[in-house]
Amino acid sequence: MPLALFVAFASALLTYCGQRRFTSGPRSVRLTGYLRRLLESIADDAGLALVTPADQQGAQMSVRVPGDAAELTERLAENWGVVADDRRPDIVRLAPAPLYCTFHDCWRAVDALGRELIDRGLA
Repeated sequence: MPLALFVAFASALLTYCGQRRFTSGPRSVRLTGYLRRLLESIADDAGLALVTPADQQGAQMSVRVPGDAAELTERLAENWGVVADDRRPDIVRLAPAPLYCTFHDCWRAVDALGRELIDRGLA
């Protein structure tokens, strides 16, 4: 293995192991909890239903949305740069990855979701 590749691999491995061991678990819980609170704050106005139980949320949130979930995830990506996953017909999944997502990313995702549903009159 060339030295440059080894150094890059070793650095990435140390970062991953250090993050996972010391901060990933608690950070993941905090990020997903914050995402849940943000989603709850717009749920009524946006016509959302949180599908993921609070005690089983892990690192992602599944949300039932009005309308076509696939179309909504495309609009989120194209219009706002928000990457979400869909499960047809009406589930959108948001998963803040603790190694590189921020609390601001969670806020941006929910803001975009609200704008797409509420401001466009889709809720």
